[in-house]
Amino acid sequence: PMPFGTIIASTARRGALPRRAPSPTLLRYLCDGGSRPNPGSMQPLVYNGVGFLPLDTTEGTNHKAVYEAVFAALEHASRAAATDVHIHLLSELVWKQLSGNAGAIRLVDHRDRALASAERFDEVIWHLVNPPFDLPSGVALTAKSLRRAAARQLT
Repeated sequence: PMPFGTIIASTARRGALPRRAPSPTLLRYLCDGGSRPNPGSMQPLVYNGVGFLPLDTTEGTNHKAVYEAVFAALEHASRAAATDVHIHLLSELVWKQLSGNAGAIRLVDHRDRALASAERFDEVIWHLVNPPFDLPSGVALTAKSLRRAAARQLT
């Protein structure tokens, strides 16, 4: 399976309640997105270790696309009854906003929605990861190439 990227930094966010599950269930997601032009047609991308989740293209910016990917990953994890979630992000801005390490004031409503969704789990860890990613073909891809490859797999 495709790795989730080399971790640069991580921040854990524990749920509001004490650990609820006696045996935790961990799910991992790589979340990214892009928009062309920016703003324009945006495509959120979520890789769950097996494949890409099918997500619709809508209108917005690159960062909104990343947040849409985070929302989709957290919803997928909730439906799968996960207790713990690791979200791997390529966007430094989104990672900074979610981890409380500054970031632009823009998209505060998206940040708040993601953090509220994260409260459903015992623990969510936000990882900032560094591309390139090695695909099974052995080709090292940049983030832009990964988006293109993902879009082909989603269709």
